[in-house]
Amino acid sequence: MDQRNNEFPMNEAEQVDECARTDRSTIPALVSDAPSETPELSRARKIHALLDPMGPEEEAYADSHWASKPVVFLSFSVITLSVVVLTVESLPDFYNRDLFAFFLLEAMCVGWFTLEVLVKIFTCESIKQFSMSFMNWVDVVAIIPFYLDIVMSLTDGGNGGAKELIILRVIRLTRIFRVFKLSKYNEGVQVVMTCLASSTDALSLLFFLMTLTTVLFGSGIYFAEQTAANWDEDKQVWIRKPQYGGPKTPHPFESIPKGFWWCLETVTTVGFGDIVPVTLPGYCIGVLAMLVGLLIVAFPIIMIGSRFTEVRDQFR
Repeated sequence: MDQRNNEFPMNEAEQVDECARTDRSTIPALVSDAPSETPELSRARKIHALLDPMGPEEEAYADSHWASKPVVFLSFSVITLSVVVLTVESLPDFYNRDLFAFFLLEAMCVGWFTLEVLVKIFTCESIKQFSMSFMNWVDVVAIIPFYLDIVMSLTDGGNGGAKELIILRVIRLTRIFRVFKLSKYNEGVQVVMTCLASSTDALSLLFFLMTLTTVLFGSGIYFAEQTAANWDEDKQVWIRKPQYGGPKTPHPFESIPKGFWWCLETVTTVGFGDIVPVTLPGYCIGVLAMLVGLLIVAFPIIMIGSRFTEVRDQFR
């Protein structure tokens, strides 16, 4: 038989069958060398995954655990309550009254935020990993004003001067950063943020074109509108000529920066109407700024829109 095989080589069908037998014999060896299942997460990483999953392993655990949705719902509710309290506090009926109910609700919200930040710090893999996340910094900034407010109130006894009052209001204003925390629980916001982060070329183009146009048309409208005003030596201001509004009317295009503001209003098609040209050269520059503004905004928006479609398809 061996002699027959040596004398008559195998045909094509026999060669294919021999290769198949050889491949099947190597399958057990390949399977034995394959990596085992993904190692189970530690207890700390499981807790971190429920609050802020990072990486595919923690995301998979958060998606499969029953406690993930209640934790997300609780965080979302606390953030919403905090924003509502901040908004209601600004109403004239409650402004500067320091109601205990508002303080209690604020303390409850900040207590949850503080607990959330501390748990994430102690359960993350490293402090470096924690500090590299933008949303973690938002969490920290969102709770600092509450404690600074308490410290300042205790140190000055609630009778601080005007400077301390302004600082305190600025500190309280930073609580609005809590709105950014809502983005973690909304996929649409994540799509937009990812799209903007990957569209730096379009955004840089938009910034460059807007800067160039603002300097060009802002300076042009300033010099064009100077023919409609006279300089008042006593008041040190530009005053409109009588035929353009009367001797008591201040000239709105008093400087090139004011021309920049007018140009940004016009190019972005906002048009507040607080500053308008009154001369023929000013009208011409305004028309050119409108037309150029349409082109400047259109090109980067098309690029960003195309990128948005790609990112949305990836999330789906």
